[in-house]
This record gives sequence, C-alpha cells and structure tokens, in this order.
Amino acid sequence: MGSVVSSVFGGKPKQPTVDPQIAKQLAAVRAAEAKRLKESDAKKAEEAAQLKRNKRGRRSLFAENNAGSGFEEIEKKKKSLA
Repeated sequence: MGSVVSSVFGGKPKQPTVDPQIAKQLAAVRAAEAKRLKESDAKKAEEAAQLKRNKRGRRSLFAENNAGSGFEEIEKKKKSLA
C-alpha cells in the first residue's frame, strides 16, 4: 500500500532550496532583533539601578543621597527674607 500512495502523490516531498538572498535578509532581521533585545535589557537594568540609587522616580528630588540635585529640605534652606 505504501508504494501505491507514494506513486499517487509523487514520493517523498523534496526539500526546497534555500535562497541565499532570503537567508541574508533573515540573518539581518535576527541580528537586529537580538541587538534590540540586548539594548532593551541594558536599558531596563540601567533604570533599575537608577531607581535603586534614587536618581529616578517620584522621590528622586527629595533623596538625601542625591546631593546637588532636587530641592533642599526646608530646615536646610537659607532664610533670605529675615
């Protein structure tokens, strides 16, 4: 029965040949996606590090260890109107 079916449908399916131009395009797309993913991971890691150091986020302006930026606390301000 196997020989009858293979003769009706033409035998084993033939593997398509790989077009070199399509292979280059596919490799370029995969490389671009890998680069984008790597940059995205690096950006997420940097944002997490900045949040940990109080350089970013809702409390970053008032952080004590964020010297030189943000607002001074009320007790530390110089009273210029006195």
